[in-house]
Amino acid sequence: MMKTRIRFRSLRENWHKLLGSAEVRIGQIRLIADPGLVGADVQRLLYRQEYEFAELQMIGHILMPSDRVLEIGAGTGAVGLTAAAMIGQDRVTSYEANPALEPIIRKNYEINGIFPTLVMKAATADGAPVVFNVTPSLLSSSVYHRGETRPVTVESVAIDDAIQRHDPTVLVMDVEGAEVDLLPVADLSDIRAVLVETHAKVTGQEPVERMVTSLVDQGFEVSKKMHRNYLMVRS
Repeated sequence: MMKTRIRFRSLRENWHKLLGSAEVRIGQIRLIADPGLVGADVQRLLYRQEYEFAELQMIGHILMPSDRVLEIGAGTGAVGLTAAAMIGQDRVTSYEANPALEPIIRKNYEINGIFPTLVMKAATADGAPVVFNVTPSLLSSSVYHRGETRPVTVESVAIDDAIQRHDPTVLVMDVEGAEVDLLPVADLSDIRAVLVETHAKVTGQEPVERMVTSLVDQGFEVSKKMHRNYLMVRS
């Protein structure tokens, strides 16, 4: 089964290469695949239907029409757009710290005709400005220093202020390691589900395990785990 899946992904990638696809459809949405905008690494994942695969599967599994989604770490906008396509753009708010991603996110919103609320700020524990390390790859920019980076100072919102302001029922977080600092200190009492991508290669495995334990202590249980992603649902 795994070999068959890999073969289909390779065929899909080669087909898109042959066509020179500037956009790809993933589930309910379309995403820019121009390497001049997203980079060759993201283009390859898009062509193979592997980009944000776990998150997109899991968000589709958990969302209900009455939900409100707060996304911390919008990336290129794929998960927020998928959520907005399911429950309505007015029920989704996405935060993104990397200023280089804003034109890509807004272009993806435009080609789908779906416009979640986008806030170009980081989320932190205290809401103070933070140094954000922009990397050549869109996949790894972070508050953590990882190899070749261009540090920029960005505004942030305190995670509890963002939760209070937007009153989400579902919290989605992909922040390249900062999740281990944010989730244990956040007030999640009114949130029914948390979808988080973990980054043990950045933080180490022990902080990830402590983060998951802190969520369990707050009344969540692991509903689903795919690759590095946890779907935690209030028990």
